[in-house]
Parts: sequence; structure tokens; C-alpha cells
Amino acid sequence: MKMASNLLKKSILTTIVVLDLVEIHSITVFGEDGSAIIITSQYLRNINRYKIKETAKLSKLMSHCKKYSKRWFRLRRAKHKLLNKTNNQIRYFNHKITRAFVNWAVAHNISKVYVGDVEVVECNTRKKKHIYGDGIKVVVLRRELLSYIYMVIRISNE
Repeated sequence: MKMASNLLKKSILTTIVVLDLVEIHSITVFGEDGSAIIITSQYLRNINRYKIKETAKLSKLMSHCKKYSKRWFRLRRAKHKLLNKTNNQIRYFNHKITRAFVNWAVAHNISKVYVGDVEVVECNTRKKKHIYGDGIKVVVLRRELLSYIYMVIRISNE
């Protein structure tokens, strides 16, 4: 009886969706039946912006101190505390984004997920901008999201 219900569940799950990972809208999904979901990541961009801004302030203060002085160590500790806090916030937010997608996929009986090309970040843009910009960071972030999505989907299917 249990095997028959599992086979029945597998036969019902035939919906296919296409997933695209971009920077402003973290996950954009379109299904073959017309269903869609867009998960934005403005909060994630705000965290990154805050992290860069505050790290720059602390680095500037550290550059005016004598290296290995008491004040330099205090500033370094504050900088590492800030980096740990923001990295944890980013990790938690990525978890929330992917969990929202997986919950949506389970609710809509999604069986296959096709992911857009992650490597094509620099398409039709100036290459110089991405050498110094955050184009590489976006690719790394997308790879992290993808690996997490695969892991969560694998756990959900078991």
C-alpha cells in the first residue's frame, strides 16, 4: 500500500519550472502551467551595502593607528565582529530565500527544476566594470544559492 501511494505521488508530480537567479530578484521562477514566483533580495543588497560601508570606516580608522597597538586590536575586533554578523545575516537570508522557493515548489507539485546559466553574468556589459565591480561576487553568490537549493530539494524528496 505504501509503495502504491509513492508511485501515485510520483505520477502526479509532472510540473516543470524554469529558475533564474539574478541579483535584484534572487529567484525568478516560471512554470509551464503559468504559475510564477519572484523572490526579491533588496534586504540582501542592503546588508552587503552596510557591510562594505562600515568595513571601510573601520579600515580607515585602523590605517591611522599604529599596528598592533591596543586601539588597532580593538578596531580589528570590531571589524571581525561586524563581518561575522553580516555574513551570518546573509547566510540566514539565503536560507529564507531558498526555503521559500522550496516550499512553493512542494505546494505546486514541482518535479523538475531547470536552472538558467549561472556563468553568464557579464553578458553584453563592459568587461572592465566587472573586473573591479562585484560581478564575480554575484557568480559566487549564485553558486552558493544553487548548492543550497539542490541540498534542500534532495532532503525534501527523501
